[in-house]
Amino acid sequence: MIANDKPIIKLFTKSGHYYVYDTYFNTILEITNLHYKELSLVNDIGITAYLSLSKKEKEYNDICMLIHKGFMKPNIVDRVENSLSKYINQLLNSCVNDLVLQITKDCNFKCRYCGFANSTGIDRNHEKINMSWDIAKRSIDFLYRHSRDASLVNIAFYGGEPLLNFQLLKKITEYSNGLFKTKKIYYRMTTNASLLTDEIISFLVHNKFHISLSIDGPEEIQNVHRSFKINGNGTFSVVYNNFLKIKNNYPDYFDSYVKVMPVIVDGEDYNYILKYFKNLGFDQKQIKMLNAELSGIDFRADVYESHADDKAIKNVALLEAANKMDSVYQNKQNIPKIWHHNGTCIPGVKRLFVDTDGVFFPCEKILLRDNLSIGSLDCGFDITRIKNMANIGKMTENRCKKCWAMRFCEICVSQCNDIEQCEFTVNQKEHACQDQETKALWYLKNRAILIRQGE
Repeated sequence: MIANDKPIIKLFTKSGHYYVYDTYFNTILEITNLHYKELSLVNDIGITAYLSLSKKEKEYNDICMLIHKGFMKPNIVDRVENSLSKYINQLLNSCVNDLVLQITKDCNFKCRYCGFANSTGIDRNHEKINMSWDIAKRSIDFLYRHSRDASLVNIAFYGGEPLLNFQLLKKITEYSNGLFKTKKIYYRMTTNASLLTDEIISFLVHNKFHISLSIDGPEEIQNVHRSFKINGNGTFSVVYNNFLKIKNNYPDYFDSYVKVMPVIVDGEDYNYILKYFKNLGFDQKQIKMLNAELSGIDFRADVYESHADDKAIKNVALLEAANKMDSVYQNKQNIPKIWHHNGTCIPGVKRLFVDTDGVFFPCEKILLRDNLSIGSLDCGFDITRIKNMANIGKMTENRCKKCWAMRFCEICVSQCNDIEQCEFTVNQKEHACQDQETKALWYLKNRAILIRQGE
């Protein structure tokens, strides 16, 4: 008979030492080899059967003591459900506050690592297609109607390269300024910085746009990764000169509203690139390093496995993941009985992406496939689909309720989508679960080293 009271723990070894991670207490304990064997037995037969053994060994008594003190809990979560589920209708009706408009699919760059610049057939590609004013206006009006209870609104412009459709961007901004008279508006945009004329810069400064410049580093790095699509020439000199226009002519704006987002390819010197941008005048908080291998929402198991024994973490994605998980590990609050893993937002509330045709998606990073759409300007929100996405954890509820890595889990709904079948599948969700466990174990092993060092 299979025991149904197995503890929610993770046993692991690192550098010849033995550890157990207790999910309920969110704590790593260093143990002996004999304790490790005893806990392996608990995992095999369950807590009730283990306590009935009445063994004489000290290690057995130690484990029994931990169990009686509340460690090794077999049940933490009763039900997997997004805590905001019952508020979804209300949130969608009046709390939407972040709109991302795909004002163009076109781009004037061909970047070597860009998934949109290559015709893979998997994701959207760069095309000479722009959003119309009708779609744009209706999108802003939709945001206005559905943001009544929001104290502020965010409006972002997305491409391709959004400045290829600057006239529409300008018209949207002016219309929004006139419409949202009682709310603070935050405008934001990521741009490759090649089209920043004096007129455009003046407009962005006047409207306090938060802009992120996609510049990868000095000339020898920028020109390798980012070339002009029309002729293959390097882009460094153009973007560098445009960057200087902002920094020299609008220093206060530069300090408060401008960031840089270099994309780092494995093998490049992280510290060299970081130092380069600091020498250009960027403060640490203005530099957002991205990794070319990751999508930003996907944790790939092989990344963590290949860096499992690193003494110094240099990979950008690993640094970001480690910082996030440090915060999780420091939080010792109880896991609620009704629980859902992180990573899953309420689609449409946290961010509403509108493509050039007026179709809604959860965000700009997701594949633009029919099964990932959450509505349209013509039909409004698809409430049923949104609720299902928000509760994607129910697909693997039994696994989630017993998962030792539940505190660290950040599965986005996009990771549960089978690209070939164009639907959410349990198999795809299981793959995402495995990746999350690999990520969490990588972190625990590195944390165990710090604990031994007394940090």
